[in-house]
Amino acid sequence: MLLVASFGVSTNASGDATFSLAAPPFPSGRFVTATARDSAGNTSEFSPCAFLRIDSVAPPAGRTSGGQQIKLTGEFAGLSSVTMGVSPASFFYTNGSGDTSMITITTPAHSVGAVDIVLTPTSGGTLTKANAFAYLPTVFTDDTNTVEETTAKAQHILGAVHITDLRTFLDDAATRLGFSTSPYTDPGLTTGFVIKRIHIEELRQRIRTIAG
Repeated sequence: MLLVASFGVSTNASGDATFSLAAPPFPSGRFVTATARDSAGNTSEFSPCAFLRIDSVAPPAGRTSGGQQIKLTGEFAGLSSVTMGVSPASFFYTNGSGDTSMITITTPAHSVGAVDIVLTPTSGGTLTKANAFAYLPTVFTDDTNTVEETTAKAQHILGAVHITDLRTFLDDAATRLGFSTSPYTDPGLTTGFVIKRIHIEELRQRIRTIAG
């Protein structure tokens, strides 16, 4: 144990006091706690040593309808509640209450986009991991494309360069998330290439796979 600082404070009528301390960085796994002594020499118990930390979120993306389980690693002792975006999310300690290094969260429904994950402890301040989870679409405009039947509409019209860019982005996302991918039809699309229904459907299927 290392003494960081010692100083006097004044309490209010309820015996409470607040203070701030500029402390140096501490090694990973170390924490700061505090105790108090009154004018008569009576010493309080040490303050709780719980702290919150998020190291990883897996998977970091899912469907907008929610209901998926994702796992967070880090430190979650004394965790009271979790929100994703502005919606509450249920959680439990993955390996039982004796292991606070991992929690399992059930995702709430949310619109498309990245959301923060906010952890609230039983006491103390909240912890926010910004843009920690991405909600992806799994239902698309005019989701019933049929070979040689669906009329071309504005929402379907993409150029070969757009398809290629989307393929690159989605394959990178799939690789980062640990999903295997199959080859695309017409892998060598170039400017001027005729876009077919299968090209669009393959992109949609990639998104559905990543979203779960």
